[in-house]
Amino acid sequence: MKANGADRKRLTRGIAESETSPAWAPDGGQSVSEGHKTASDFGVYVINAEGSHETRLSVPSEWWADPSWSPDGTRIVVADSGATPGIYVVKAGGSSLKRLTTEDGAAVPAFSPDGASMLFRGRQGVAVMNADGSHPRDLGGGNHPIGSPDGQQIAFDREGADNSRQIVVMHADGSTPVMLTEEWARAMHPTWSPDGTLIAFVSTREGESEIFVMNADGSNPVNVSHRLGDDERLAWSPLSRQ
Repeated sequence: MKANGADRKRLTRGIAESETSPAWAPDGGQSVSEGHKTASDFGVYVINAEGSHETRLSVPSEWWADPSWSPDGTRIVVADSGATPGIYVVKAGGSSLKRLTTEDGAAVPAFSPDGASMLFRGRQGVAVMNADGSHPRDLGGGNHPIGSPDGQQIAFDREGADNSRQIVVMHADGSTPVMLTEEWARAMHPTWSPDGTLIAFVSTREGESEIFVMNADGSNPVNVSHRLGDDERLAWSPLSRQ
């Protein structure tokens, strides 16, 4: 849909409530997501932006999740929770699979804007490593980290009191975290607009889990989904703010 919630279009045809974690290719021509096409067929799929030519990237034995593209569009990084868990990178066509970490529970990987490093959720929370898997280090508690387009900040969600979650932004080195959303609601899955001025996220601030867009400083949150259902794990098109 557009950033204001207009012109919604269904792209996939899996079983109900089974597809999630979409991510756009850098040129906006394709997206990748995880989901079930039948009750037993789970995998990661690449699809053209208008919903055509959906192809499976993973094989049935690979429990891939949380796919994300490299900035040059040649690779996709995923988390695997199967027999050999960890974070993997694979060419966009599905070849040359490489395991980057062996940590059980590592998830939601995402390349930095320059492709030199990778954010992910580790045992201690938000973590970062070099794009080849070397030099992993923890940056602080949190989940679903995503770097700003200029590479200077990281947005993520963090647990609070009474089952709440908040959107937090910090410097790329993990310093100076600032909470952007209310302490009492559940706010999750932040994603930056291409120009870095807006953050879209999912929140229960109006009761249901819905999609909101706010300024990057946390001001002026606006509901753009208006009770579509149990919304989660959104992604912003790289082409424009629309």
